[in-house]
Amino acid sequence: MTTTTTQIAVFLKNVPGALHAMLRALTDERINIEGLMISDAADHAVVRLVVDSPSKVLHLLGDRGAMVVESEIIDHEMANRPGELLTLSGKLAHGGINIAYIYGSTPKRGTRARIFIHTDDDAKVLRLLGKRRAGRPAARRR
Repeated sequence: MTTTTTQIAVFLKNVPGALHAMLRALTDERINIEGLMISDAADHAVVRLVVDSPSKVLHLLGDRGAMVVESEIIDHEMANRPGELLTLSGKLAHGGINIAYIYGSTPKRGTRARIFIHTDDDAKVLRLLGKRRAGRPAARRR
């Protein structure tokens, strides 16, 4: 299934304990992290998150003085087996779509992987992969 979801980008000082403090705040509010990517620069880190309560995170971290940005990102579910990411990247390359970044986690064997993708043409990716409306289950195949 392919949908869009809300991504939260948090700009943190690149110092010991900054990430820990942010994660403690999320944990204290019982916010679940569904996807995470961290990239660093000399003086700051960008923490990209997909969470179960994005508006709650916006207010929580914003009220604590963090620079927080909300955006839409592609949420793509795929089989957890070798070659699936290769197939996906091939479809996007064939469609002339550049991947800016991609992240997710590998689930335990037998479950579906969930990845988050930002490209130079997210609308085209949704058309190519068959967008489903968020919050609605995909039709079952018989």
